[in-house]
Amino acid sequence: METPTQGTRTIVTFRLAGEEHGIPVERVFEVLAQPKLTRVPTTPEWIRGIMHLRGGVVPVLDLAAKLGLGQTPIERRTCVVLLDSEALGERRTVGLLVERAERLLEVEPEAIEAAPTFGTRISVDYLTGLVRTGESYVLLLEIEKALSARELAVLQRAGAEPAAEADP
Repeated sequence: METPTQGTRTIVTFRLAGEEHGIPVERVFEVLAQPKLTRVPTTPEWIRGIMHLRGGVVPVLDLAAKLGLGQTPIERRTCVVLLDSEALGERRTVGLLVERAERLLEVEPEAIEAAPTFGTRISVDYLTGLVRTGESYVLLLEIEKALSARELAVLQRAGAEPAAEADP
């Protein structure tokens, strides 16, 4: 594998509602396959539940549902992208439920184009730009813009509340 050149950005890409999206690799610390989630009562539908991770509890949000793209079905290739997020001045691990992880993409800064003002199913407010990859594009997401401070607080509480018992 080639070493990235200075100035090159590495993007972790994944599928949401059939489209490829990405976030900077610096934000991601792990990708977990086949998540086992437990629903938390009284949370919004876009919070798919919690998962246990190395003795802790991590809230998991359905990024597609949050962005208005419909719920992500849990299938064989579904995974959780783990990242750190700032909620009410506190760093916390948050999981993003995605259809599947795609690849690590090395991008020169000048290859990042401005976010389109039309033609995407996601609000331009949640995008930092896009990168052309052959015949398609990768939409670059700004996760913190997709979640308000209030919603980050809901996520934080979801990781602290007791989970609902699974149906028999």
